[in-house]
Amino acid sequence: MIDKIKISRVTILSFLTALFMMVYAFMVENGGYLDLDAVNLFRALLSVRALLVWLICFVSFLFFGILGAERVFKYRYAVALCMFVICVVLRINGSSIGYLIKLTGMPDTDVIFGLSRTIRSDEYAVFTPMTWSQYYGDSPFSYFSSIIRATKTDVFIEYGQPIKSLLMVFRPFQLGYLFLPIEYGMSFFWIGRLIALFMVSFEFGRIITDDNRRISVLYALMVSFAPAVQWWFAINGFVEMLFFMQLSIIAFNTYLKSSSILKKTVCALIIAVCAGGYVLSMYPAWMIPLAYVLLVLIVWTYLQNRKKYTFNRKEIIPIAISLLILVLSAIYVYKQSGETIEIISSTVYPGKRNNSGGGDVIRFFNSFNNIWYPFIDGATYENTCESALFISLFPLGIIFYIKYLLSIKKNDLLCTLLLAVSVFLGCYCFVGFPGIISKITMMSMSFSSRAMVILSFNDLLLFVRSVYLCEKHKVAFGRMLSIVFAVILSLIMTVISYRINPAYFRIRMLIVQFLLFGAIVYFISRGLTNEKVRKTGSVLIALTILISGLLVNPIRMGVDSVQNAPVMLEIRELVNNDPDGVWIIEGWGFPLNNLLIMEGAKTINSTNVYPQLELWESVDDGSDDSDIYNRYAHIMINRDNEGLNDEFVLNNPDVFTVSLTDEEICSLGVDYIFTNKLFENNDIYELVYSENDINIYRTNFD
Repeated sequence: MIDKIKISRVTILSFLTALFMMVYAFMVENGGYLDLDAVNLFRALLSVRALLVWLICFVSFLFFGILGAERVFKYRYAVALCMFVICVVLRINGSSIGYLIKLTGMPDTDVIFGLSRTIRSDEYAVFTPMTWSQYYGDSPFSYFSSIIRATKTDVFIEYGQPIKSLLMVFRPFQLGYLFLPIEYGMSFFWIGRLIALFMVSFEFGRIITDDNRRISVLYALMVSFAPAVQWWFAINGFVEMLFFMQLSIIAFNTYLKSSSILKKTVCALIIAVCAGGYVLSMYPAWMIPLAYVLLVLIVWTYLQNRKKYTFNRKEIIPIAISLLILVLSAIYVYKQSGETIEIISSTVYPGKRNNSGGGDVIRFFNSFNNIWYPFIDGATYENTCESALFISLFPLGIIFYIKYLLSIKKNDLLCTLLLAVSVFLGCYCFVGFPGIISKITMMSMSFSSRAMVILSFNDLLLFVRSVYLCEKHKVAFGRMLSIVFAVILSLIMTVISYRINPAYFRIRMLIVQFLLFGAIVYFISRGLTNEKVRKTGSVLIALTILISGLLVNPIRMGVDSVQNAPVMLEIRELVNNDPDGVWIIEGWGFPLNNLLIMEGAKTINSTNVYPQLELWESVDDGSDDSDIYNRYAHIMINRDNEGLNDEFVLNNPDVFTVSLTDEEICSLGVDYIFTNKLFENNDIYELVYSENDINIYRTNFD
């Protein structure tokens, strides 16, 4: 018999959730602020979409409510697998690819909730189009593509794309692309990474909290739906780094505790895959600072288990096999991509980038402002993505650990090590290192804004560990002390938020932020020794994290509106009839310069992940503009027969414009031109498509 009280609670909770979701939808449609009359809002809440949201919320809450916490924990992997399969079958993904097709004048009809984020251009305008391009060519999913840049291009090592190779064991979330149509492959990638990150974060949380499941669930939410994770979700391998880092610690911990050679072998192989996957994320700006966090976790895990662990000579075999896998994989990758790595390292950007850190200390206090980013366009301090951090509730982790030290008079090794990493990364981010120290520590390969993301993650670990220690040892904050503490800390954080960007905040935003942060501080402080208050604090944190992260990316069902857009159908037909035709996009730059490769069109000025020096040298007028085109770049081509513009112009560190005459376009071997202009010389250019200010010409060079 189902508890009627439980059903009523679930009904109310699902209705309130659906109500919030609909209000959110109207907020983003109105530029971030709710400006609707009651009648329109009432009609919206009776819409099919609102009823669907309510039904999904109701069924989900009812399912987990009836199942209960213990059963959910027991069958957590089965539940996760079912959720994964359902989402893949429904073709659910979080891509903002619809915005790209909007630029061609066509509507995006696949989003069932939320909105495509224009700021996520690295995803919808680079990474995802490159992935689509892997479905085409003479040999789909090959290590080298002939579509990107219209020449042989390494797609595995830079902007790592799915390929048919055993190396994909290091990129498991892209395996779906190899055997599924693109819309299902995208769902496999997006949903698989989210569920896997949540599950591995939960298991990792159990290790650092001695199996405190409530805190572990909270930690998993704070990682999986962190603004830093969600705003960078599909690119630069950030999810993979966090996943592999935590999984390697779980496997290492199991390895040290187990006496079974079979289990040790499995763990050793998992660690090898994690190591390879971590390195192949190929984004040192996050990899290097995160490696310091990983290092202290390895040290702590070993020291925690050293008394129970005894070395067995049989362990040499799985260790040797794991090392052999890594060495052979590294040799193969270097053999295939050695030239690519050399070219990239010799570029002006990013190859010669060398950083010593340093920056604005106040920036780190920006993390709680992340709660507004899904709702209000713009961002504090920098753009939304660059401002995104983990909501670590800094400085609560440090304060709670100090309180623990004063009360218990005993150090905690993990907290001490994490504090050391915080000092190290903090010095780099806020003060900077001398050049030689930056190179020795390899932090020169990162920079302050990226390292600060890892600093906020490290602070999150410190917060979770210190809360666990204080709860375990019943370290108390009195009621009055908690109130005073909450008011003062929340006031400080609110004032700093306003000072970071006073133009961004309205008074009501500051009031909400002050009350929310203060409530979290109070309930967490009081909850260290009070079970009822503790649950309230956990719910507040969970809701805050979900609001700031869950609503970042759209919920998209398939990609029909993109695949069936008229311009895409036309490009597809032209490519099918002339698969070896070479294309350029003229008059348009980023983010449309990767549109053509999505249908397999070999495009010279698709994003050049590394430069084509010989190609651009062939049209260089002799002034040696190699400093402009020797870089990772989004390239805009302009037809300029009059010679009115400089041939090469650097617009941004990763964007340059090249002006070409008809003769130079001919010398590049161009067969098709995708442009927003009407060309006057019909003897050379044959118009084969024109719609929505988009024109496609076939060239006829004699």
